[in-house]
Amino acid sequence: MTGAATASRSTLIFLICVPLAVLMGYMLAEPTASTSMLLLLTVVGIISIPLFLRWQHGMLLFSCNAVVFPYFLPGRPPLWLPVCFACMFLLIVDRAMSKPVNLFHDKKLSWSLIFLGIVTVFTAYANGTSFGSLSSSNSGGKRYFYILAAIFSFFCLATNPIKPGKVPRFAALYFLSGLTSLVGYIALVGGPSLYFLGLLFPIEGTVLEYMNARSDLSGNSFERNGGLGSAALALMCFLGATYGIRGMLEIRKPWRLFLLILAVAASLFSGYRSVFLLIVLIFGALFVYEGLLKTRYFLIFSAIGVISLFFLFSFSSMLPQSIQRTICFLPLEVDLNVRAQADDSSNWRLEMWKELMPMVPKYLLKGKGYGINSSEVHMAQQVANSGFNARYEVSILTGDYHSGPLSVIIPLGLAGAVAFIWFLLSALRILHLNYVYGNPSLKTFNTFIISLFVAHILCFIFVFGSLYSDLIVFTSLAGFSLGINGGVAQPPGKTPKLFLKK
Repeated sequence: MTGAATASRSTLIFLICVPLAVLMGYMLAEPTASTSMLLLLTVVGIISIPLFLRWQHGMLLFSCNAVVFPYFLPGRPPLWLPVCFACMFLLIVDRAMSKPVNLFHDKKLSWSLIFLGIVTVFTAYANGTSFGSLSSSNSGGKRYFYILAAIFSFFCLATNPIKPGKVPRFAALYFLSGLTSLVGYIALVGGPSLYFLGLLFPIEGTVLEYMNARSDLSGNSFERNGGLGSAALALMCFLGATYGIRGMLEIRKPWRLFLLILAVAASLFSGYRSVFLLIVLIFGALFVYEGLLKTRYFLIFSAIGVISLFFLFSFSSMLPQSIQRTICFLPLEVDLNVRAQADDSSNWRLEMWKELMPMVPKYLLKGKGYGINSSEVHMAQQVANSGFNARYEVSILTGDYHSGPLSVIIPLGLAGAVAFIWFLLSALRILHLNYVYGNPSLKTFNTFIISLFVAHILCFIFVFGSLYSDLIVFTSLAGFSLGINGGVAQPPGKTPKLFLKK
């Protein structure tokens, strides 16, 4: 009987797989057709369900910082967006099946994000949610999903405890996934034969940066490397979370110091001031939280800083233009074209902010939302190219305000600002508790996480920020900290607030 059952099962599998293989072969004769792609994705998705169920936590951690944009998804969203929704769906299913998952042990943090989600949904409803794939003239609705997915990421990460021995592995998965930003340069070096990488990675941005820098015959343009800046930040964060400042400077492990220098150098060559400033803020916050202000490390880094400033003041004009662009916020002598472009970039932002400030009271009660009229944007671009309109008009219409505070208060109103501030303060509180009272074996990780969180807040407020794209950074850091520590650490004598019973 057993042999007959095995034979029947094998026959059934054969009868299903062979016709399916023939059908897929027929459909893939035209791989670019929508029906062929839909069939392929359906089959691959069904086959991958067991893998996703097994590795969903790792996939979510990887996707949070990965520069991956699958072309076959509608609107080509970043990878973390669909992964967050899928993980939240599974979390709800687990909770419905009576698993001991508690989402509200830290009520202030949980309710702050729930309130932010409610404000986001209400704003979308009040302004009329619009999607470019559904309307020929309106778009921008995808940004609401960015915020909701970022909120979901917190709950998914916080309710998945990680054993202390696996912290380095998961930290590498979370931070080093940012190195995927370098794929664009691999495609650029390899030429058209590697352009297929654009199916998953946004290589067109890297190619466009390179072509713009080389096509400007006036000499007023130079190459900027956004992907290099993201990779530098990823490497710096991995080193800080794994080793801390003391570990990076350990004499017996010189390769750590070499990687730190490589990360700083890459941020300088990126041509983006915000990336370099963020790394400086991270390093400064980490220096404070590690308690190194009254140690010999402070004297060492003070001496390095003085020497570096002397070198910059003496040879700044001889450095590559991308480095000059990065450090031009300092009172240094740099190329006139570099200075002009940097000043122009700062001035149009200041002019835009001056025009936006009187608009803030108008959106306090009901936020403007993220709706974008494509026709108006196209017209504004044409007018701006003709020189009859300010360049920042396009940024205003698209909601790209280049300012963290404005990106909160204008789209989501006063309620959204209150919810976001409530979340930041609540997250800082739990990060501080884990930093002070957490497991001693996790001290390096907890120290870096709160340093990184503080540095991102400062950068968001004073340098550059956008709520819908940056919220995933804040929520994933808070959720990752809770997952690593198994909840919120408490002073001795108090019961820890665990998200999942162990």
